[in-house]
Amino acid sequence: MSKNFSYEIEILKQLWPIAKSKKELTDALPKHSHNSMMCKAQELGIRAKINRKRIGSLEFLNQLNSKSAYWWGFIMADGCLTPKGELCITISDKDLEYLSVLQSHLNCNLYHTFKVCSGFSTESGFVTIRIQDKEFQNNWYDKLNYINPKTSNPPNLNIFYTPELLIYFLIGLIDGDGSIWRSNQTSTNKGSLSIRIEMHPNWKYTLEELFQKIYEFYGIKFNIRMSKRGYIKAEIAGIEHIKKLYTFVKKEKCDFLDRKWHHVIEFLSQ
Repeated sequence: MSKNFSYEIEILKQLWPIAKSKKELTDALPKHSHNSMMCKAQELGIRAKINRKRIGSLEFLNQLNSKSAYWWGFIMADGCLTPKGELCITISDKDLEYLSVLQSHLNCNLYHTFKVCSGFSTESGFVTIRIQDKEFQNNWYDKLNYINPKTSNPPNLNIFYTPELLIYFLIGLIDGDGSIWRSNQTSTNKGSLSIRIEMHPNWKYTLEELFQKIYEFYGIKFNIRMSKRGYIKAEIAGIEHIKKLYTFVKKEKCDFLDRKWHHVIEFLSQ
């Protein structure tokens, strides 16, 4: 091990337990990413005395608008409010850039869950946002009548049932728990396009109410039925309804997931 490397290890040992932010660490060790420092700290058994994971501001989610309603839809699909008073979201690291958008809204840290640690190099599988705020949790537990686990205990979504918010909440729900796919595509036939959401059967009445409101507000229809696996499946009624839904995505009033919506963009452009 070089002298320079040993010196960096000593800096990491001193700073990792007490640094208040990622910036403080990366300023001190500019040649290394925060993720590689975390991996090395884990390897050395160094623990942080300050819980940097839970630092951030949830004010963005308190101020309801098109962008925050979108992320609430995503949270209802892929996030959770924990009994410890935390907002927690963990997704595949292939969507790191996407979750970084929410990170910027919340002014918080973004963390990898590591599969392999070797020196300062890393391999990761998931990225996580975790912010602790008991007041925020209590406030939204009351608003949503929130009960863990929400997978089988659908929250009360009435706060989002307005023409200004609901369509963006739906787009976030699709990006979290939905799928957009194309089938039967050939060189001469662009095939078919579908948008679906599949959820726990306990969500049946919640989804029926949600999509009834979607139809009332925007004229966008989803058909709801039980899937072969016993889940509730909501599937958009057809291409004209997809076009109506996509007009709201195009307005860029929400931080939609490109990886999913590029299927719609390609289909409609052909």
